[in-house]
Amino acid sequence: MSEEIRILELFGGIGACTQAFKRLGIPYKIADYVEIDKHAVDSYNAINGTNYEPQDITEWDKDIDVDFIMHGSPCQDFSVAGRQAGGDEGSGTRSSLMYETIRIVNKLKPKYVLWENVKNLLSKTHIHNFEKYVDIMSEGGYNSYYKVLNAKNYGIPQNRERVYTLSIRKDIDNGYIFPEAEPLVLRLKDMLDTEVDEKYYLRDDQIVNILNWKSFRNPIKEAQTGDDICNCITAKSNTSLNASMLLIKNATKKGYDIATNGDSVNLAYPNSTTRRGRVGHQVSQTLQCNDNMGVVTKENYETLSATIVKENNRNAKHQQDLLQSDDGICRTIPAGTHASTPHLLKTVTTNEGELKIRKLTPKECWRLMRFFWWKFWKSTKSQ
Repeated sequence: MSEEIRILELFGGIGACTQAFKRLGIPYKIADYVEIDKHAVDSYNAINGTNYEPQDITEWDKDIDVDFIMHGSPCQDFSVAGRQAGGDEGSGTRSSLMYETIRIVNKLKPKYVLWENVKNLLSKTHIHNFEKYVDIMSEGGYNSYYKVLNAKNYGIPQNRERVYTLSIRKDIDNGYIFPEAEPLVLRLKDMLDTEVDEKYYLRDDQIVNILNWKSFRNPIKEAQTGDDICNCITAKSNTSLNASMLLIKNATKKGYDIATNGDSVNLAYPNSTTRRGRVGHQVSQTLQCNDNMGVVTKENYETLSATIVKENNRNAKHQQDLLQSDDGICRTIPAGTHASTPHLLKTVTTNEGELKIRKLTPKECWRLMRFFWWKFWKSTKSQ
């Protein structure tokens, strides 16, 4: 395909549509980009080398030649995470802006229109808006094909389900089949930075809020004696659980879900008694416009023991003798050893490594949205 496709990105965000064309090697030209959020516009310009200004879609009424319209209209009022205000035409909700796209489609008559939105758009509560959209598009001369796709089935370790609706102008339509799912090669661990600032790690009190200790001891509380001396640290990393897993609160009969190294943990509403599905096993749960997605990481003994030495200004060999015997098992720290309790609680562990929970960094979220991820993957393979 040598001829450039002229793209109009509505609700353009940081340019996922443009990014897809780049990745697929399809020649394109941006006819216009419409986005009201100034921060998203700044990001789009930085990524694409453009100089767009924010535009309000309700005021957009240009006469331009367009082949392809992509619109990711606001999903907040359809999403299960929102207030379910819906998107009825004329309701004034953010999600009702989908009808602005229809206005523009009827004006410009592009060859193709791609709409992306949350899966809950197809629920009993909101499906009438989806059906109305398809009906109006049909009246305007388009056949529509839709399917719920999950990012983890197309190369990215994020459990992100979205409904994609491709409308093709009837005079050129030869049918459309969505791509088949493919095996997931990458895991969330593959997308993580090797060095992360301490500010992304959860405090002990934050961790306690999302862990389930109904059937087990709470090691953090038990370890705090109040006299600045750390209690006995066992071979199970100061916990009655195996050091290879954490129990995360989950509103099911069992009461928890098991999280291991490389699993994601949704950190939103930590005190909720009705929240379920917090843990993403080796994949990220759906990323949102906040910093509530965490990941379980395992810190190795060598790195952590070095951290203890640095923070407590002690001799490395002496610390290692205190913490570890020849058989590789973490031993009791003598009561006379006056070390900084908070640091010990965070870092002392067995040779297997200690599980920690931290938030994903912006760069990691970037990769999980498939922006330049292949460059990252290639670089890790060459190391």
